[in-house]
Amino acid sequence: MNDLCPVRKTASLSEIVGEFKSPAGIREVRAIANGRYNEETSQLLVELSSSVRPFTGEGNAVPVNWLPQAETVKVSIAPSEALDAVKEIFANWVPRVRKAIPLID
Repeated sequence: MNDLCPVRKTASLSEIVGEFKSPAGIREVRAIANGRYNEETSQLLVELSSSVRPFTGEGNAVPVNWLPQAETVKVSIAPSEALDAVKEIFANWVPRVRKAIPLID
């Protein structure tokens, strides 16, 4: 039995892309990307998601219906290009999440 896993975690990225006021207090919005590279298939899978949590960074995510739905991007790519590809895919995801933040006064 081969103990080597052909799937490697390439990168986990997250960024606070904005904040807004809610009746419960200030909330921060995060964009998230988790990339995994499969060496057997030469495919990169990047799971994109977003979340809202209390501004303090403590506590569970707060469910909202206005964030973009989670997505999975699948790319055939060389292993040496996988990290840069995760960064590029994430860079395209961040503005979509940021644009979804409601303007609440």
